[in-house]
Amino acid sequence: MTPRAGIGPSPSRAARTLCAIPPDHASPRRRPRRKLSVVEDDFTSGPWTGYYAYPDGHRDRMELALSFRDRRLSGSGMDPIGAFVLEGAYDRETKTVWWLKIYPGSHEVYYKGARDGRGIRGQWRIPPFFGGNFRIWPCGQGEGEVDAAATEVGLEVEAETDALVPTEA
Repeated sequence: MTPRAGIGPSPSRAARTLCAIPPDHASPRRRPRRKLSVVEDDFTSGPWTGYYAYPDGHRDRMELALSFRDRRLSGSGMDPIGAFVLEGAYDRETKTVWWLKIYPGSHEVYYKGARDGRGIRGQWRIPPFFGGNFRIWPCGQGEGEVDAAATEVGLEVEAETDALVPTEA
């Protein structure tokens, strides 16, 4: 993949390994369909995986190590742009979460979303105008592994909807 204009280089494939995808899920011809179970603890600390979508519909995978504690969110991860750290907060009552994804020495991305029983989905934004949607889920949450494999090989993921909406100016 070529890097996005002015954002940075892609990491090696070996660097993205927080959530191992079983080999039988990596083939686009073999995509098991499973129901997702609802996570008992809405904000589970540990490895998460997911994607963020650009306004043109292109998706990039991200791997995260998240810690949810006392309404504070912290963590680190890797995506095609590079390594990042994140800091934010969450609210168990409203199931909302927001964080700042920081690429050291480069740029920051603001994320805001909500827990939906399958993961966290919402919007990301690089102010003032650039942004898109995202979806993340705890590693091992059933179809999440299949979604990750499909994203890795560039296939469209079958989901309720990931329609992009314009970001606020």
